[in-house]
Amino acid sequence: MSFDSCLDMASFSERFQSGFSSVPIQVRKIGREAEFPIVDAEGRAFDISALWADLVGPGLVRERNAEGMIVGLNGVQYSYASEVGRGTIEVITGPRHDLIELSRDHEAAMVRLVKVATAHGARVLGMGVQPLTPASEALMTPKPRYGVLQQAIGDAWLSFSATASDQTHVDVAAPEIIPMSNLCNLLSPVIIALCGSSGVVEGVDASLCSWREAKMGEIQPEFGRHGMPVVPAESLAHHLEMLCGLPHLMDRKDGTSTLGDGRPFSALLEGMDDDEAWRAFMVHDHYVWHSARPRSRQGTIEVRCAGQQPWDGHMSAAALSLGLVCGAAELARFVDDELGPEAWSIMRRWHVEVIRHGLAATEPRAGFIRGVLERAKAALRARGRKEATMLDPLFARLDRGANPAQRARALLALEGLDAVIAQASIAEAIG
Repeated sequence: MSFDSCLDMASFSERFQSGFSSVPIQVRKIGREAEFPIVDAEGRAFDISALWADLVGPGLVRERNAEGMIVGLNGVQYSYASEVGRGTIEVITGPRHDLIELSRDHEAAMVRLVKVATAHGARVLGMGVQPLTPASEALMTPKPRYGVLQQAIGDAWLSFSATASDQTHVDVAAPEIIPMSNLCNLLSPVIIALCGSSGVVEGVDASLCSWREAKMGEIQPEFGRHGMPVVPAESLAHHLEMLCGLPHLMDRKDGTSTLGDGRPFSALLEGMDDDEAWRAFMVHDHYVWHSARPRSRQGTIEVRCAGQQPWDGHMSAAALSLGLVCGAAELARFVDDELGPEAWSIMRRWHVEVIRHGLAATEPRAGFIRGVLERAKAALRARGRKEATMLDPLFARLDRGANPAQRARALLALEGLDAVIAQASIAEAIG
């Protein structure tokens, strides 16, 4: 494999797309990785390691790291995992054939989690960030690779210790990898505008609707390593070339994490055989955080720019992600009609605005968000699986002109932090 100034990506491209379906997908499956902040009675981050012993139950198997620490519980119906922050737990469900099945399994996992957390005097929050405890090294789960990433990235990495995202995986076929990635990245500002949920941070108004996206956007912004890529991919080979041109942060081999030297990843590959190069690439690819990214290991598009949602709309981000993928053809025509050839640059500018202002940001064209939502809802209806109503909370937010972060910031000003935490508490929503 040659990695000269003009990269020969044929081998990588073939291997990458082999993880995806080679034939059109009739019914797309969905998976969800949903992170939740856990707080104590005062609203401070609660160490989730105290929950593992009581969360263990039938069908759940303990997962331990090399040091013997429990880092998750794996099951067929759902799993739990520790995340970068000590006070954040991830609930993993899927893949499932529809959002109804996915919601049923997710809700079963949440009922169990809320019951155990409540018994420990803790609360599970439907919001995208720790509301009181600041991001810090002390809040970071003691996994060796996280320390290496902090060395590689600096303090910008620490935002991962406080945030909670709601990530959706949707099946795509190999010929769809790039069109779907480009479209979902292009429409990520719509997701952020509707689903921004990290506006109260360290107990105060963050003056942002997605503190998560703003802070993570500080990770190598000159390379577009997070959020919308600088430019859309022209092909799978072009996508892989752009990834291989990013600075190498870290390698993981045989359970050991080592610091990268900051050179482009392609420089690391000199002298490697194909298998070793692919192994190293899969590690590198995991630490590129675009709003939508193709995942060869799962054969999916992962849409990852939504913060965790309030319980009354807890499936809305997943529903929107699925609707964008299922309605891709009609949505691509809509975007082209509305924004024309400058769509990418227009949406990158709007991306900055929605992070700050949410649904108060001026749309690139009047009615643009509603047009996206209507087409996503039509695509869900066409699946015939009674999923379309899961988008209704987003239409309600659009009608109010306020996303969860905007509502939390307004509540903070009126009634204070305790009221914000009470409103976000999932225990009060599901009993």
